[in-house]
Amino acid sequence: MIRFFVDHPTIANLLMIGFLAIGAFTVGSLQRETFPRIEPSRIEVSVPYPGARAEDVESAICERLESAMDAVSNVREMSCEAREGLGRAVVRMNEGEKIDEFLSDVKSEVEAISDFPDKAEKPVIKT
Repeated sequence: MIRFFVDHPTIANLLMIGFLAIGAFTVGSLQRETFPRIEPSRIEVSVPYPGARAEDVESAICERLESAMDAVSNVREMSCEAREGLGRAVVRMNEGEKIDEFLSDVKSEVEAISDFPDKAEKPVIKT
């Protein structure tokens, strides 16, 4: 077979061009699994509280967020981190649930909190 292609280099070049053409036509229909689609399963709630110590953020922000998340269904895990000037809560939902419904439940509970301190800024909710 090698001897045949050595004797007939034009056929070898045509065969190579044919393989390249077939590859060019099929490249659009190849399945790509390098970046699988992952649905978000957590929501982050950040509440800036400028000038507050971490202890104050814990008592004024985190405790209120934790008690508000008790009313949300399908919560798998909830954690709250108090830093100087910022309270950040991460709420994870149960697998198989719809993120849109979960997000709207979390938003409505966070917006229903009326006893945040006066200096605390508006909560930022994102997936």
